[in-house]
Amino acid sequence: MPRRLRGAWHGGPGDGEAYSLVLTASRYVWTADVGAGSWRDEGIAVVGESSIRLISYEGPEQLLGWRLENVAGRETLRIVQDGVASSYVRG
Repeated sequence: MPRRLRGAWHGGPGDGEAYSLVLTASRYVWTADVGAGSWRDEGIAVVGESSIRLISYEGPEQLLGWRLENVAGRETLRIVQDGVASSYVRG
């Protein structure tokens, strides 16, 4: 896992959505509080040049596209999952 991706990221696909993605050297924890429900997923993260493979401990494997950008002076992690783009900022 590149050091520049490690740490806590907050955001999501829509305004006001409370998603959190925490990346460590080889693991991830992804949580969300959306509407009346919440969920949590964790497992192993394998990062490539433009993709992140999430190997969940309890569910299917996911392949996400990613890139880092500077948006209005803030480092922003852009993730594309199943054609839906999300933005996360450090938090």
